Amino acid sequence: GNDQVRVNDVELRGPRYTVETLEHLRRQHPEEKFAWVMGSDQLAELHRWKGFPQLLGACHWIVLGRKPMGSQQGRFLLRQWEARGLCMPLGTDHWILAGHPTVLTLVDTPAPAISSSQIRDYIDQARWE
Repeated sequence: GNDQVRVNDVELRGPRYTVETLEHLRRQHPEEKFAWVMGSDQLAELHRWKGFPQLLGACHWIVLGRKPMGSQQGRFLLRQWEARGLCMPLGTDHWILAGHPTVLTLVDTPAPAISSSQIRDYIDQARWE
């Protein structure tokens, strides 16, 4: 119901890595700005994603701190990133990503600590049962 947000199914039929998805979307929509939304559990794994750390400059990042400890985990990880020179604080819950004109925002959310992978696994299991 938000006309400023659009869902795109590109990953259902194409790229499988975030860096490739963002490259594809930027080619399709060069005038648009993108933000990647993920849970704070994935922030802990982001350094393992294909194209890291250059991936940080591909879009803005919105990190959802899921209950019960997601926001605390996110802040802890971002302090580690600060020490490594990957980001600098912009204020409460906002960081500029070093060498890039992109921002990471940590958002507290009442969402439970369940990942999209866990949801997919649950759906797959339910199909078999």
